[in-house]
Amino acid sequence: MNLTPLDLLILVTPILLMAGVALYLRRYMHGVADFLAAGRGAGRYLIATASGETAAGVMGLVVAMEIFSKAGFSIQLWSGLTGLLYLFVVISGFVTYRLRETRVLTLHQFLEVRYSKRLRVFASLLTFVSGAFFFGVVPGVSARFFVYYLGLPESVSMAGFSIPTFGLLMVIALGLALFFTVSSGQIGVMVTDSLEFIISLVMYLVVAVVLLGVFSTPVVTLKQVEEALLSGPAGGSFVNPLDIGGRQDFNGWYVLIGFFLFVYNYRGSASASSASSAHESRMAGILGTWRGVGTAAMAALLSVGAFTLLHHSDFSEFQSLVVQDLSGISSSQLQTQMMMPSALGHLLPAGVRGCFLVIGVLGTIAGIGAYCMQMGTGFIQDVVLPLRGRALEPERQVRWLRWSVTGFGIFTVFFSLFFKPADYLQMLMLLIGSIYLGGAGIVILAGLYWNRGTTQGAWAALITGAGLAATGWGLQSFWGSIAPALASMLGDSEASRILLESAGRFPLNGQLMSLITAAVCSIIFIGVSLVTCRAPHDMDKLLHRGVHRVQEDIDAAPEQAAPRNWLARFLQIDGHFTRGDRALAYMVFLYSLLWNVVFLLVLAWNFFIARWPDHWWWNYVLIQNIAMPLVICVINTFWFSSGALRDLFRLQHKLKSERVDAQDDGQVH
Repeated sequence: MNLTPLDLLILVTPILLMAGVALYLRRYMHGVADFLAAGRGAGRYLIATASGETAAGVMGLVVAMEIFSKAGFSIQLWSGLTGLLYLFVVISGFVTYRLRETRVLTLHQFLEVRYSKRLRVFASLLTFVSGAFFFGVVPGVSARFFVYYLGLPESVSMAGFSIPTFGLLMVIALGLALFFTVSSGQIGVMVTDSLEFIISLVMYLVVAVVLLGVFSTPVVTLKQVEEALLSGPAGGSFVNPLDIGGRQDFNGWYVLIGFFLFVYNYRGSASASSASSAHESRMAGILGTWRGVGTAAMAALLSVGAFTLLHHSDFSEFQSLVVQDLSGISSSQLQTQMMMPSALGHLLPAGVRGCFLVIGVLGTIAGIGAYCMQMGTGFIQDVVLPLRGRALEPERQVRWLRWSVTGFGIFTVFFSLFFKPADYLQMLMLLIGSIYLGGAGIVILAGLYWNRGTTQGAWAALITGAGLAATGWGLQSFWGSIAPALASMLGDSEASRILLESAGRFPLNGQLMSLITAAVCSIIFIGVSLVTCRAPHDMDKLLHRGVHRVQEDIDAAPEQAAPRNWLARFLQIDGHFTRGDRALAYMVFLYSLLWNVVFLLVLAWNFFIARWPDHWWWNYVLIQNIAMPLVICVINTFWFSSGALRDLFRLQHKLKSERVDAQDDGQVH
């Protein structure tokens, strides 16, 4: 076991602090709207930091490390070209602004308002099933990360039974997450997640300082990191984006398809409905892009350290230890996922190991809590209550919500105990999510932006998406048995030979199957809607605009004259942006633009003048992906901490003085 008493002390202290905060916040939870949306009183920094922490769990790091182990920085450089498009989506308030204008408490309440109650119930059942399988992967992968990071035994004996260690860790993480979540609902989730993010920022800096020190000592040097990253085969470089043609999964198509699916499935933060106004939810998204720069640098720093230990010949002793750590894993895909976490446990020294453990544990707890909150409350709000047909008393409704959140969490633990991934985690989760998102993507986008989308089109898209994605997942999971059976039916033929050669893995990865599902569902939705539309939908009423505007929204964000310069129009910066808001939007946009322009100039040099040697590409990624983001991380630590604390006090003041509306319960009355 790699933990020391110092590491344990560093871990336990913030957890006890968060537990005290969760208990204190119970006094501010007065009604259903408080439990579901924190009374719609959250500011931009509170939303940005809370959503940042829910994305900071080790699941995201495992996914990033798994991709890095196969592609290094080469794929990240191409992903940077789509960075401006990602940024435009966020700054423009795409989806999130209009969704907040509808004033719904859950996404599926919007489906009832826009389409029908039956569609809301069906979509909610679909997302609950899809989400249960989708999120059911997370606790198991996260718990296994800690097992191999800490060098824990794979099983422990209790009462004469051999129990998997990762199962015990899942139960502990779920217990803490549910404690923070059910105590005070979205209020507790957001506040504790925000405080956890502030603590994690400080820990990030500690880990970064030590890692940079490690890279300048005989343990691991920058020279060794460079040599390891330059060891990629021809057509599969880890640093040269022009030398990745021989890679099957993580290539240029991966970047392009990934951007399309990002836009298609984009919903913003799960806390968007908690914002004090639609503009605050939009600003939280802009801040989120800046917040993510520093955390991405940390993931890159950890990845290159673990990657070097696994690939450089100077560390054969460490590599033997990693092989020994993973010897009990029978699944080759699981071995790939746990290889870098195991190496990371051997890389970090005592104390620093505890600091990173705090980051991982707090992020994992936040992610589990937020997702259980989203799925558990969605089941009650969007399935049970609409089917019940009559309202519950607020106290009883909150009690049902708490039971549902707890039940969903327990299911994910049992699912993770038995599920073993058959594809890269990124691809697998995209495919499972498409059971719902494949059809829901176009249904939600068109519902917010197209007045001719119909209920019939929505039904057709959701049913088609569920069928296609579920079929793809089934083929991928059982292809090892399906392919030989089909080959035997075809006899001695070329098709039979091809099937037998691909029996080890389904030919289409999860990302491609998700793309096919999204494209087919979009075509079906548009076609059916055009045929069945009788009259355009009243979008002003849906979005509370014009004569339908709500006084609370007018007070929170009064109309102002919009700026007239071309950049403001391009970024869709309207009259709600203050001078500081505009400066922030421009700063984030121009920072991303700068690196994209630099990368395009570098590409032009390589295509028309001379190709860079690989060590030049290494110097480029060292500056862009590690050095500059770490500087931003230092700034973010002070900036986001002060802003989040200010928003916390404002939320507390609003909750103290609010008047509870019993009708504001997430149902369409």
